[in-house]
Amino acid sequence: MCFTYVCSAFLVHNFVSDHKPADFKQPSFPDLWRTLVGAVVCFLARRLTTKLFYPTAYAISKVQDDKGLRAKYAHKACDNLYVTIYYIMSTYWGWSVLKETTFLPWYLGGPADGDFWTMTNNPLFTDYSTSLVDYSLFTFGYHVCELFEHVCVNGRMNDFNEMLLHHVAAVALYFSATFANVVPYGCLIAYLHDLSDIPISLSKMLNSTRF
Repeated sequence: MCFTYVCSAFLVHNFVSDHKPADFKQPSFPDLWRTLVGAVVCFLARRLTTKLFYPTAYAISKVQDDKGLRAKYAHKACDNLYVTIYYIMSTYWGWSVLKETTFLPWYLGGPADGDFWTMTNNPLFTDYSTSLVDYSLFTFGYHVCELFEHVCVNGRMNDFNEMLLHHVAAVALYFSATFANVVPYGCLIAYLHDLSDIPISLSKMLNSTRF
């Protein structure tokens, strides 16, 4: 199914390129440099967070009498602290660009007359700012980094295949939303997911500590 999404994105991308209005700015594949930058920043940020927070995480680790488990929970706490910080920042970034649109509902932080359905009037050529494309492509880098680390860096855990499917699906959906030219839809969904992931990642971090 992920392969189908990506193939469809290529077809829609070509269709939009051939039929777009003269003043319409469509995301292009060279714009993926933003995704690469986002992935590198996320890769380094995770390691910096671990380096800075590990001594504290080790001291308040959930397990104290087993050095191996203590270190394991300390690393999990650091990892989830990084994820929490990322989701807080990405959620704020998403809100800051979406609140200027007409399709973010007021109950999600949008304008008083915000209405999701305004983006469906002309779905392939919805007018949106380049700041939405930046938000989409840079945060796409987080998921590319997650996939890379899962396959190439992290050890194989029992849930390796399940998480691999999750990461592949996330990358395919981000790519498809951007290059099938449904950026507003993709940004709104990403914003909702990131917002809900803040308390989840925070609770995972606290679960690895005495608290």
